[in-house]
Amino acid sequence: DPRVLWFVAPAVAEAATAAGVARKPLEDVAAYREELRARFQASYGLINTVTVKAQVNPMTVVYPHGADVRIIRAARRVVDERIAAPIILGEVGEVERLAAGHRIPMDGITLVDPGEQEDRRAHFARVLMDLRRHKGMSEEEATRRVLDPNMYAVLMVQQGEAEAVLGGLTTSYPETIRPALQVLRVEEGRTIVSALYVVIVKGTPYFFADCAVNITPTADQLAEIALATAAVAEEQFDVAPRVAFISYSNFSSAGGEEPERVRQAVGICHQQAPTLPVDGEMHADTAVVRELLLRRKPDNQLGGTANVLIFPNLTSANASYKLLHYLGEAEVIGPILSGLSRSVHVLQLDAEVGDIVNLTAIAVLDAQRKSRVAVGS
Repeated sequence: DPRVLWFVAPAVAEAATAAGVARKPLEDVAAYREELRARFQASYGLINTVTVKAQVNPMTVVYPHGADVRIIRAARRVVDERIAAPIILGEVGEVERLAAGHRIPMDGITLVDPGEQEDRRAHFARVLMDLRRHKGMSEEEATRRVLDPNMYAVLMVQQGEAEAVLGGLTTSYPETIRPALQVLRVEEGRTIVSALYVVIVKGTPYFFADCAVNITPTADQLAEIALATAAVAEEQFDVAPRVAFISYSNFSSAGGEEPERVRQAVGICHQQAPTLPVDGEMHADTAVVRELLLRRKPDNQLGGTANVLIFPNLTSANASYKLLHYLGEAEVIGPILSGLSRSVHVLQLDAEVGDIVNLTAIAVLDAQRKSRVAVGS
C-alpha cells in the first residue's frame, strides 16, 4: 500500500527533527507528504485533482464482483480517503472471510448478496423486462439476467440505489459494459458511448480515444468522440485540451477514405466548437512534436503540441496506448467511459488496488456531474 510511504516516512522525519538529529529539519509535514506522493507516481498530481473534487461530494459506488481482495482493499481506501461510499456485491460470508484473512476492517463498506435479495431481484427483473420488451425479452430471460452481478449493479444505478458502477476486474470488457448499454440511455446530446485513456509520458498527460468501444467511427462519431474527450480533459482533470486528429496523412498529403473521414470530423468540430483548438488530419509525430507541427503547418490551430489524440479507428487507438504503456513505460489511467446518462466505468482485468481507487474517484466525479445535469433538466 503506497500510503505506508506517505505516512511512515514523514513520521520518521518528524521524529528525527524533534530529536534534533535530522540533517535537514522538517518544516512542513503535510508539504513533505505531498512531495513524496508526487515522487512516487507521475500521475499523482493529475489524479489528485480528480480525488479532491470527488471528496467534495462522495457518491455511492457499487462494485459487482466483490470476492476479490483487490476490491476489498480498494473499498477500504475509498472509505478512509472519503472518496465514496462503497457497495460490494457478492456472497457476504465469502467477502467477510477474505477481509478477515487480510485483516481489512469492513466498517463503512456495505455488502449485498444479490442471491439473497429475492424481492429486489424480482423488481429488477420487471424493470429489465419493461426496458427490453421491444427486443423481445421474456420474464424468464429477465429473471435469469438479473443474476449477473454486472446487470444487477447497473439496475441498482438505474433505480437510484447507487450512483456509479465500477465493474470489470474479473470479467471481459464487452461482458461488463453490455448491461449498461442495454439498460441506460446515452446522455443528452450524445449518440454513442466512447472510451478514453489518460496516457502519462514523462509527466505529461495525453488523452487517447476511442480506445475501447467504437471500431470504425464515422466522421460525425469521430467529432463526437473528440468533443467528449476534450470535455473530460478540461472538466475532470483541469487540462486545457488541444485536439489532434491522427491519420496516415498529414494535412491532405495522402488520399483515401480514412483521411477524408478524419478531415470531415475536423470540420464538424470547428462548426460545433469554434473556440476549441482542433486540427488535423496529421501524423502522430506531428501532433506531439512542436517543431514538426510548425514545419508542416505553420498556421495550425493548436497553439502548441496536442494533448488530446483522436484516432481513426479502435485498432490504432488501443494499440497506441498499450505500446506506450508496455514499451515506453507510460502510466495509464482508464478506461474512462463517456456518453452514458449514468456513471459506469470498467476496470482492466489486471488492475491493481491503486487503479481501482483512482477509477473510483473518476466514477464519483462523473456521477457528480451527471446528477447536476439531471437536477438541471
